[in-house]
Amino acid sequence: MNDVTICIPVYNNLEITKLCFEQLFFTKNENRGFNLIVCNDASTDPKVSEYLKQIDCKLIEHSQNQGFIKSVNDMLKEVETKYLVLMNNDVFVYENWLDKLLEPLDKNEVCGISSLYGRLDEQGNVNSATFECVAIRKKVIEKIPNLDTTYGLGYYDDEDFCLQAKLAGWKIDYPQLDESLIEHLGGQTFGKSKGELLKKNVKIFIKKWYGLSKNLSIVKNHFKYLFNPFKGKPGFSEEEIKQIVESKD
Repeated sequence: MNDVTICIPVYNNLEITKLCFEQLFFTKNENRGFNLIVCNDASTDPKVSEYLKQIDCKLIEHSQNQGFIKSVNDMLKEVETKYLVLMNNDVFVYENWLDKLLEPLDKNEVCGISSLYGRLDEQGNVNSATFECVAIRKKVIEKIPNLDTTYGLGYYDDEDFCLQAKLAGWKIDYPQLDESLIEHLGGQTFGKSKGELLKKNVKIFIKKWYGLSKNLSIVKNHFKYLFNPFKGKPGFSEEEIKQIVESKD
């Protein structure tokens, strides 16, 4: 019986999507078995739906476009295995990528999240993980069943989930995989609007968690290493946080 389910949201980008799945199935013999759930978020290209119906997977099809976060949440409801892997449809995998990604979870029962990328604090602990390609223990999902839809189209929803997981006592790790095993093409969904979405959603994140940051060191430290899209690097000063909290937008 498989112990992992791979979840992939899809919206258009047929050729890239095909490459994603071709690579996924090409590496199947080099990794443990997996279940597959795909969510077609009302792709406007009918060929996408035709293609996905040919794949051996549990297919969820939205009649109207609902965005990345809602697509992910719908797939999470269907996961029954010990682990799940959330993967963008512009990620290409190679060799034993899956076993390597799951290695931190296999070795440490306290580790709840393992990601392609992680942001470290000064002590070398993983502060947060990005969700382009991330493995999550099912027990974490049982406590935190959804990504927060407040973040709309996406960005900082993964930071929010990671912070909730840390507050619940889970550790985050990443096996420092390079592009020889997992390659993220990136920039396929939001394009030029990425910068504005980052700025908008980091404000949502800070305003949501600011109250707890005054009493909980986990939240305060998360702010310290949070990616700052206004400066293009991690970290917010107390003054910057105060300005965001007091702003009306």
